[in-house]
Amino acid sequence: MMINKVYRPSQLPYLEGRYALDSNNCYRRHSHPTFSLGVVEQGRGRHYQEHRTQPIGPGAVVAINADVVHNCNPYANQNWGYHMLYIECDWLAALARDIGAAHGSHPSSAPMWQPVAYDADLYRDIVALNYQLSSGADALDTQTRLVDLLGRLLHNQNHRRGRPEPPASHPAIMRARDYLHDNTHRSVTLEELAGIAQLSPYHLIRRFKREIGLPPHAYQVNVRVNRAKQLLREKMSIAEVAAATGFSDQAHLQRNFKSHTAMTPAQYRNAH
Repeated sequence: MMINKVYRPSQLPYLEGRYALDSNNCYRRHSHPTFSLGVVEQGRGRHYQEHRTQPIGPGAVVAINADVVHNCNPYANQNWGYHMLYIECDWLAALARDIGAAHGSHPSSAPMWQPVAYDADLYRDIVALNYQLSSGADALDTQTRLVDLLGRLLHNQNHRRGRPEPPASHPAIMRARDYLHDNTHRSVTLEELAGIAQLSPYHLIRRFKREIGLPPHAYQVNVRVNRAKQLLREKMSIAEVAAATGFSDQAHLQRNFKSHTAMTPAQYRNAH
């Protein structure tokens, strides 16, 4: 029996969990405004991140920094199961500062873990934490497990050597990206966006896709879906969410929302 659940405990508003079992749902390339940490429990598939696709299977631990374009999909005609944790970046940054103060160092605000690893202890702890979230376990115990898990991840990352810093994005692309975030509710033309970036439309498309990982329109849809998720958690009606996020109607919202999340807007809202 297929299981596809999302949960966000009211006492831990900075954390969202997801559990899927016997699922064949596939996702288009997308990004989250959160740090994402997941494991494969059942089946095999492919993970795309940082312009690279690699196979993953049971025991794989996947880490995705905020705003990094990615997707994870099972192989054709196969089902799989996985656990995901989505952690708000502001909360994670505060934890990183606490860890830095405790150890006399300055870890980054988000773990720069390798995109895919096979770490038995980390796998076990993520699965246990996600089961706790889904069962509505005591908040103090769940928070303790989460802080311990991320604390080890951040502390270990701070002592890794030789990892290059990610390249700084071009200011023109950052202007275009920020403009799409600020204008989620309305249609933006390519000429308008090129004017903001001060690039030709051709060069904007090429450079935007190279640096962000998606072409401008796909990125705009991704931003709208992430905004829709936030509004649905606040119990706004689906019609209001569609209007507030620039989708033409509820059906337009539903098609795009499901292709990014493998859930309808109503299913996602009811899960919260």
